[in-house]
Amino acid sequence: MDHYQVLVPDVLSAAQFYMDLGFRISDYICIEGSEHVVGTFLHRKNNPWDIVLLTRSGPRFHHGGYVIEALEDMIRACDVAGNLGFGDRIEHGPGRHGHQHSYYLYVRDPDGHRTELLLPGIQVIDIDDEPVRCPVSPKANSNLWGLPAPRTWVEEATNFSGVEIRRPPVEGEPMTAEKYLAARTPEAVVS
Repeated sequence: MDHYQVLVPDVLSAAQFYMDLGFRISDYICIEGSEHVVGTFLHRKNNPWDIVLLTRSGPRFHHGGYVIEALEDMIRACDVAGNLGFGDRIEHGPGRHGHQHSYYLYVRDPDGHRTELLLPGIQVIDIDDEPVRCPVSPKANSNLWGLPAPRTWVEEATNFSGVEIRRPPVEGEPMTAEKYLAARTPEAVVS
């Protein structure tokens, strides 16, 4: 296991909680042209992420990341899922994130929980390294290649038992695959 991603209504206060426990921020996501932070990548071990926090209604569990050895293993996972009749469990990817430049594949288990398959992360060796600022535009695809995440990836997550879900002051409207494809589809020609 590599990391967990949790959706929270207040990324900065949640990040501060973990930083008080000894975590450090390797990267943070902010809205392009502003200092509004919408995501943080925190680490304790020598890779760039152990806990990822993104702004959404929460707290809710988004996914766990599982490291695989090679890109070929990601493609093999897609083939195996398809051959076993689980091709519809591939939710997003394969693709390549824009920040961190990591390859990914998101799959859902039979209960609907999401797992990310990813390649090993870069090593963070110097404790004095400054966090990397990653600006994103809500109107653009933040992946280097591949479609933006589908609506399900953006909106769906697992609730924690007995924990009240709170909305953030501003939730935003990130680009989804559905919006991206609708904007690129030419208008139907009427005969």
